[in-house]
Order: sequence, then structure tokens, then C-alpha cells
Amino acid sequence: MAYQTIDPATGKLIKTYANISDEDLEAAVANAHKAFATIGSSAG
Repeated sequence: MAYQTIDPATGKLIKTYANISDEDLEAAVANAHKAFATIGSSAG
């Protein structure tokens, strides 16, 4: 399944990910969430 990243401010297409499984997408989102939580807790 293809997924697209859209800039919410402009509505412009940033990137299309053509060959990614739902499981790979969920893993990527989970990893991004963990990274954000780590960065957010260390920002001063």
C-alpha cells in the first residue's frame, strides 16, 4: 500500500512511500513517537 507525506501548512506532497507494509508503517510511527518523547523530555 502506498502512503504519502503531506505538508499540512501548504498541502504539498513531500514524499510517497510506495512499498511499505502496514506493520512497517506502524513500527516507523512507534519509533518516531519514542524519539519525540526522548527529545521532548531532554529539551530545556
